[in-house]
Amino acid sequence: LYKFDEFSKDLHQILESEGLGSVIIAGYSLGGIVALDFAINYPSLVTDLILIGSGYIGPMKQWRVGYLLPVAQCFLSFCALALFWQRKKEYYYFNQDEDLTYWRATFLGFVTMPISIDFWLMREIISINYKKYLDKLSANTLIIRSKVDPFVSAEEVKTMLEKIPKCSLVMSRQESHFMSTEIQVETASFIINFLEKNENSNL
Repeated sequence: LYKFDEFSKDLHQILESEGLGSVIIAGYSLGGIVALDFAINYPSLVTDLILIGSGYIGPMKQWRVGYLLPVAQCFLSFCALALFWQRKKEYYYFNQDEDLTYWRATFLGFVTMPISIDFWLMREIISINYKKYLDKLSANTLIIRSKVDPFVSAEEVKTMLEKIPKCSLVMSRQESHFMSTEIQVETASFIINFLEKNENSNL
């Protein structure tokens, strides 16, 4: 259930139920992985793809400790299965008007979500590697990266720029991963400029 291809299927069902055709899809951090997976699996439905503080590979391979990946996967799978019995009576639903900080919303999400799901999602995140699919992307793609981002390396961005056919990069002077909460206006301006440029090129 908690796999990125399943998230993409859920998103596809939403688009079908709403009667939507091609769409512009943007994702930040973990959401960027979902957006990338969707664009790979449903290329005809995505005209523009925007990845904010998000890459294509799990952090362990990025940090050059990929040899430990099988151990980490087994450990996280064991923890998830061992805690599968645990349930929560109440789930957290994000409210943009009340939850104005990234860490508060993240904390509330973690403490109200069954712990087994947290472990399973961590296993999925460290396991991703979309490198061999990047050149199959057909959408106009924008990568937004901060000046210093421990979760998206400069090498990773370079690979995406080389492999994704229609890809561009915008660098923020922000020295943090949390662009969508700390520099919302600047991030929004990057996206608007990108979409306007693509719209004008299609005229």
